[in-house]
Amino acid sequence: MGEHEDDEATATDATALPDIGVLCDAAREAGEIALRYYGNAPKTWMKPGNSPVTEADLAIDRMLHRELRDAFPSFGWLSEEIEDDGSRLSGSPTFIVDPIDGTKGFMAGSDDWAVSIGLVHQGEPVRGVLFNPVRGEMMMASKGMGASVETADGTVSALTPSGREQLSGSLIAHPGRVSPGQPHRKAPRLASLALRIAAVASGRFDGCVASGGARDWDLAAADALIREAGLVMQTRDGSLPRYDRASTAHAVLFCGTAGLCAAMAEFAPGR
Repeated sequence: MGEHEDDEATATDATALPDIGVLCDAAREAGEIALRYYGNAPKTWMKPGNSPVTEADLAIDRMLHRELRDAFPSFGWLSEEIEDDGSRLSGSPTFIVDPIDGTKGFMAGSDDWAVSIGLVHQGEPVRGVLFNPVRGEMMMASKGMGASVETADGTVSALTPSGREQLSGSLIAHPGRVSPGQPHRKAPRLASLALRIAAVASGRFDGCVASGGARDWDLAAADALIREAGLVMQTRDGSLPRYDRASTAHAVLFCGTAGLCAAMAEFAPGR
């Protein structure tokens, strides 16, 4: 990723948007915190909706809020574990954070969870990083600069999707069952929705269906990866998600090539 990124190079208040490396550094620091708790039975609470949160989620959220907001005080903020302060609706660039996406996987000791940090501007994702601390894998995207992955040994390569346009023979991550006669295969379930979406950008999966109700923090960073990989994440009517709405909840979303998204919409619930 280059230091000078012409697309979205400045925000409306003439404050330069941070280089993708700033988000990567923050995600790595968050990963270090997560690994201190990982496998050590962190304290856990249940939030409304029967969703778990651990002391690791809260510690990471506090760190990211402190460091990113201190560095960019004019930017808005939205995260899963801190009450929405409305700053994301100010028109300023906004950080959208999920300290541990896939908390159930984190609690279970699996490796299908990630630190998710997105930056949106004018309703669209312009930066996104997903860091898997267990595997030491960083996926990153910056508007107009493509999407890439850095592995634990420091190797960096472009994310390359499968490009599949047809449902037949495809591997799809989705919440339902595969009915007899359907031509696709169901992908293994990952605890992190962001990683399921990112697996489409990387070509591991051909497509993904995100159930209705996913939140901005589940989607923003992964959406940056999808867009920069040359794919789409869209609603049933073809609309792209926006991240400057009063509600943070989204309708059912389809991720992949345009052709595959249309095909997935045919079998997904909620028609």
